Amino acid sequence: MYFTDFPEEGPRVRPHPGWLMDEEGGSRLLTDAELAEHGFRLVIYRPPAFDADRERVETRPLTQWLVSATTAIVAYQVATLPVQEVGARKLAAIDQERNGILSAGYPVPGTSLHIDMSDGTRADLGAVAVTALVVKAGALAWPEGYAHGWITMENERLPLPTPDDGIGLAYGVGAFYSVVVQHGRTLKDSVLALIAADDIEGILAIDASAGWPTP
Repeated sequence: MYFTDFPEEGPRVRPHPGWLMDEEGGSRLLTDAELAEHGFRLVIYRPPAFDADRERVETRPLTQWLVSATTAIVAYQVATLPVQEVGARKLAAIDQERNGILSAGYPVPGTSLHIDMSDGTRADLGAVAVTALVVKAGALAWPEGYAHGWITMENERLPLPTPDDGIGLAYGVGAFYSVVVQHGRTLKDSVLALIAADDIEGILAIDASAGWPTP
């Protein structure tokens, strides 16, 4: 609960002024009436309704508040969001959708398992694919470590008994990662074009959660 007083240097908002010590050494918070006697008012917050997609609520200066002997009602104004802010919010929403899909991992078809899609994992799978191609060319044997399986996000092995299995997993992860990133880029390009065109309604019409690919 906050109170405002009106000293000579101008109004200010501050926390509850404090405690009153009694003659017996006890203490209690000052009452509203006691605060009013010393020039404090209880601040009342009644923000107006607004469209959060297009507007924001701003607090007016204290000198414009409605002040009575005991209360100070906050004055607000509703401001239209600039197109850059609307666009930034939409871009952030797209990033959140993309990052959520990528962090969930590549869902292995026909299983309930997922493969991590971080930069490191994709690089490791690229090495698997290169090794598989060398094996298929007859130069080397398929490594036992790969054959035992790739460790999934569920901490289970996904067997890769043949080089083709290794190539298939590397391709699946790489392809899924790329289409997810490209879809996000397409959405963001649309938003950037609408920002340049000063088209707030067009930006709001873009569904950041729509159209994302599945394996």
